[in-house]
Amino acid sequence: MDIDQYDEFGNLIEDGTDSSQSSDDEAQNESSELSISQQQPDSDDESDNDQDDDEDEKMVDEPVEEQQIVLHEDKQHYPSIRETFGPDVETIVATSDAQDISVPIVAPQLDQTFKIEESELPETTYSKEYLWQLLSIPSKIRNIALVGSLHSGKSSFLDLLIKETHYLKLPTNLKTYKPLRYTDNHKIEIDRGLSIKASTMTLLLPNLKGNSLAVNVLDTPGHVNFIDELAVSTRMADALVLVVEVCEGLTKGLELAIDHALKTNSPMSIVLNKLDRLVTELKLPPLDAYFKLRNIVHDINKFIQQSPFVQNGSYSWPTRLSPELGNVCFASSTLNFCFSLRSFSEIYIERNNLKISVDSFATKLWGDIYHIKNKFVSKSTNATTDANSRTFVKFILQPIYKLVTATLTKSPKDLEAFLKTKLNITSIKSNKFKLDVQLLLKEVFVGFFGRSPNLPH
Repeated sequence: MDIDQYDEFGNLIEDGTDSSQSSDDEAQNESSELSISQQQPDSDDESDNDQDDDEDEKMVDEPVEEQQIVLHEDKQHYPSIRETFGPDVETIVATSDAQDISVPIVAPQLDQTFKIEESELPETTYSKEYLWQLLSIPSKIRNIALVGSLHSGKSSFLDLLIKETHYLKLPTNLKTYKPLRYTDNHKIEIDRGLSIKASTMTLLLPNLKGNSLAVNVLDTPGHVNFIDELAVSTRMADALVLVVEVCEGLTKGLELAIDHALKTNSPMSIVLNKLDRLVTELKLPPLDAYFKLRNIVHDINKFIQQSPFVQNGSYSWPTRLSPELGNVCFASSTLNFCFSLRSFSEIYIERNNLKISVDSFATKLWGDIYHIKNKFVSKSTNATTDANSRTFVKFILQPIYKLVTATLTKSPKDLEAFLKTKLNITSIKSNKFKLDVQLLLKEVFVGFFGRSPNLPH
């Protein structure tokens, strides 16, 4: 064996090119196998790395559900509509806020007109030019406010003055008859039958001396929710007229009106309204009706005198209101009459041709004064027999009661004869006696009291 055929490591050394080529081929084969074996695990490692990167990104983008903070309103407690019905079903959800909050659910009926006013002024019993001339003289102008509680008859009392000074065409059929309420020109006032705004009416009226004055009458609301209208009217008026409903007496609404009058230092007078209700509804005897009227006046005077404005001396006008002083009147806006003790004494003296002073007779028609044996006495000797001898009961209430009774019970012919022979009332036409009783009572009392003698005609 030739030692030169082997190298220092003991490997066989072949000849020339063959050995080198074979060794190169073996080296290439080994390297290729090594490369193949190395490439396969590298690709796996790369794919694993890619997956790890994706998972890391997901962990960054999508946090783990256990670590999320989800609000209560964002939680899904029930499956969605799309999950329930599927993608092929069209669902429409109408929420509560689909309609704007300013749009009502039930649309109200809107009226085209809010106020109903006359295009032409009605004809008056006086000259309108003369009224306009008086409006340019401040001393001939008076501002009067009608105040009182709800449904005390303020608007109806103003209607009574309007009927005295205007020629109005009123319906005579009971089916179409409604209270006039001339100053109610708002649609809500007409529908509900109450005043919500203070209304003004200018009339030509006389004072106690018979001199004509331009009177601005303010008809104020009686509801306590519109007390601001009352407050403004009391500051605009020169005097206040307390309209009292005789069946209700002193109410909270009337107390508020009196407080405003005392606060503004305005003079007051009383109108005891709806006197007919004592006869036709309550059916009180004349003596009981007198005591009821007397108690109402007493309660009002007591409330005025207990007011702090009177006790501290800030109110400078008379604090006692009484019929014999001339600052209390009696009225029935339903039956169209209004009188004071002085005006009633004028009617009584004129119809009976009495020779007595009007003022002296008027002062004896109220209080504990009796008429016994054609004499006026201040104290009754027998309370049981002389109770109906009180002057107010005998001369005022009993004639009114008898007039109502005769109108309700007598036939049209008998009533016409009774009015002509007993009371000398000839102004009622024969066809008026066939009217309904309510309208007939109006005609009878207008014929009895007549129009105001001081009003211009």
